Amino acid sequence: MPLPIHAATAAFNMNNNRHFTLDALRGIAVMGILLMNVIGFAMPMAAYVNPRAWGGETTADLIAWAAAFVLVEGKMRGIFSLLFGASLLLVIVRAEAKGADTANVHFSRMFWLFLFGLFHYWFIWDGDILALYAVCGCAAYALRGLAPRQLMLAGVALMALNLLIWAITLLAVHDMRHDALLPGADAALVQELATVLAEFGEPDSALIAAQLQLHLGPYQSIAGSRLADHISAPFILIYAYGPETLGLMAWGMALMKSGLLTGGWPRRRYARAAVLAYAIGLPLSALLAWACWASSFETLLTADIYYVANLPVRMMVMIGHVMALLWVVTKAPTGALLRRIAAAGRMALSNYLATSVLMTTLYYGYGLALYGQLTRWEVYLTVVPIWGLMLLWSAPWLAHFNYGPLEWVWRSLARRQFQPMRITKG
Repeated sequence: MPLPIHAATAAFNMNNNRHFTLDALRGIAVMGILLMNVIGFAMPMAAYVNPRAWGGETTADLIAWAAAFVLVEGKMRGIFSLLFGASLLLVIVRAEAKGADTANVHFSRMFWLFLFGLFHYWFIWDGDILALYAVCGCAAYALRGLAPRQLMLAGVALMALNLLIWAITLLAVHDMRHDALLPGADAALVQELATVLAEFGEPDSALIAAQLQLHLGPYQSIAGSRLADHISAPFILIYAYGPETLGLMAWGMALMKSGLLTGGWPRRRYARAAVLAYAIGLPLSALLAWACWASSFETLLTADIYYVANLPVRMMVMIGHVMALLWVVTKAPTGALLRRIAAAGRMALSNYLATSVLMTTLYYGYGLALYGQLTRWEVYLTVVPIWGLMLLWSAPWLAHFNYGPLEWVWRSLARRQFQPMRITKG
């Protein structure tokens, strides 16, 4: 039986103060997400899954890929999803405490976030996750009254479903490849296999050549391509990652209710949990990276590892990151760097979308046209100045304003009235 919200959330503080731990973790996550997203900004999307598809020619490039695969890929997005679930619950609880209509508050927020996401995808960058979060956030509302243990089990079940979806999908591709390689195979089947393998990172594909040509062209061609050929892609993402994302949101709600995400655990407990999660996750993640490398990044094996075998492994590493970061944040919450990171986390929406604008301007044809021009390790260097900008502008902005610029727009639209923007002193 689902618990009433007030009973299920008794373990965490429901006052109107912000939780520094949530903001700091969100800041680290939004900065970490850029380490993976930069590949999608800088080169054909096939390189995101397979470094041999583009920009992975040298040992330095492959070492950079391996480090990102083991430590970052999927982990920062996972932390961000956890925190989305936690924040979603916090908003509902506070709305309930004020006697507001929680469904109206929640679904209004998700509706406007969904529109933000569609705009982001169609007109700025096609790696958007906001629309996915909005849809999963709507589904997460039904989980809000579950106890922490129930939420954890629901998350496991949803992630298992996502793993099953990808396992079935890839088994079908393996079967297609078997049939296409038979003597006298139908030419249409062979061509279909080539198209599918291109999506999974096959080097030297026609898809890569087309993406290079497109993204080095003018803005109207890039946006027009999304609207003409890929308008349904944000909805396909729900099928591909929806269960996993909803499962992570369920975990986030569970960890919020338990007090873990707000620093309510003893620090030694965070340390023990981090050591245990890393002891399991990091060796397994390194083993999967080695298997890809040893196969010379054979397309289907790499896809099998990326989409299926890596899911439970990266969850362990992600948990290790959460525990280790909370151990650090609860030790020194007043450090200057952590305060700046927390400010970047408070403005995660503004920083996420501003990053897309800056990176597409840097890499696409209507900007500096660096798309496909840098190798993998060189691309990672372009992340550092963007991190610097996040840390430099977020804290000074929040010294004068209650919200980041896009957070203010989102809040005002969701509440159907302008919110107080400037901080009043005195």
